[in-house]
Amino acid sequence: MAADLRSPRGRPLLIGILLAAATLFFVWGALAEQSGHHDEAQHHTATTQESSGSGETSAQHAGEQTNATSSSGETSSESEYRPFGINLESTTLIVIAALVSIALAGLVAFRPSRPALVAVVVLAAAFTALEIAEVIHQADADKPGLLTLAAIAGTLHAAAGLLALFELV
Repeated sequence: MAADLRSPRGRPLLIGILLAAATLFFVWGALAEQSGHHDEAQHHTATTQESSGSGETSAQHAGEQTNATSSSGETSSESEYRPFGINLESTTLIVIAALVSIALAGLVAFRPSRPALVAVVVLAAAFTALEIAEVIHQADADKPGLLTLAAIAGTLHAAAGLLALFELV
């Protein structure tokens, strides 16, 4: 018996495209945010090197940094949301999530099945919830570019999940 080589069309194709596009914006936002953390670390290092030329000892400067961190009330580990102790911004987790999403997008677009559609609904709901939290976080951090990327990714994930849900019923 010949394999079913149906060409992708209709709602499953749209679901796959939306999921792939959402994944693209998710990865773009994650990379942009990691790049921002890297830029902030470089700026902090440059500031530290400039101020160390003022005759301070490194112990004095370290004490000032500790005081500055404690007076701001927030350290980098405190500012990151880590459900169940998982760093949601780790490169490994981002790559795994992107690969799973792209594979699922292809599966739904080219071989739509009930289990694949259910997986899209579950995955899209989880990503939408994370993106909503990210939008709130970026609004608090006053980073409109990252907020926009998170909002687009969340909207696309929600659309893909809703379409998959409609396809199931």
